[in-house]
Amino acid sequence: MRHARGFSLIAAVVIGFTAAAGPRAAAEGYTLSEGRAAVHTSEAASSKSVYSEAKKLCGAKYDTDIIKLLDICAKKDITTTTTFGKSRTKKLFNRLGKSDTMKFYIVNKDNVIGAATAKNGLYFVMYSPDSSFAMFAGGKLAVRCDMSAKTYMAAPIKTKKDIEKLKKSVGIDGITGNFTSADSKSVCKATKVTYKQKEYIYEQFVSNGSTIGTLFNDKGEMVGAVLGGTAYCCSFTDSGVKSSSFKVPKGYSKAK
Repeated sequence: MRHARGFSLIAAVVIGFTAAAGPRAAAEGYTLSEGRAAVHTSEAASSKSVYSEAKKLCGAKYDTDIIKLLDICAKKDITTTTTFGKSRTKKLFNRLGKSDTMKFYIVNKDNVIGAATAKNGLYFVMYSPDSSFAMFAGGKLAVRCDMSAKTYMAAPIKTKKDIEKLKKSVGIDGITGNFTSADSKSVCKATKVTYKQKEYIYEQFVSNGSTIGTLFNDKGEMVGAVLGGTAYCCSFTDSGVKSSSFKVPKGYSKAK
């Protein structure tokens, strides 16, 4: 299985701020247009320290054992089937879709993407060898963080609708859609696997014309996925999201 350096899910992500961030922001990578500031991923992001910081900010955990197990599962000839509507994957994302909160990360040795959403805020963090970006929005403030310099720039949030616009602009629905677009009556392969004395369930199905694999541990938690032929460690949950999750991260200071 290939482990591509490019992270196809976030290759074209552009973040839209709902209020103009000012001339300093424009100089630092924001594009002001009709009262909106589009934040482009212009920050240099080749550093291992930025990769580590991105994982820290979104709580991402990279586990080589999960990656190895996904490689094994993807090569298995799975004969046990069910319908996608009855799969663990479908049930998980049905629950997340009904919740007011969601938190997730997807990570491999080269790439990170993580986000959390609630009625009152969100954060979105990404890292790839070509670009990186981190945004936290809650209360009356949205900030873009430079994960290399540990600084941030701020833009005001004027209404609750601004939070909703930010949620749409980061493309979270597109990311989760990779796991939910399969027809409920379509075939989902499933198999039990034991790896290093731990039991897992691996599911495989076709979504948007692409074969997707999902891995669940014995607690029913999703811990890995195969997307576009590439293995990732991941987590999707509707718990652990607090209002403090959307504040400026500790250790960051306002850019001068």
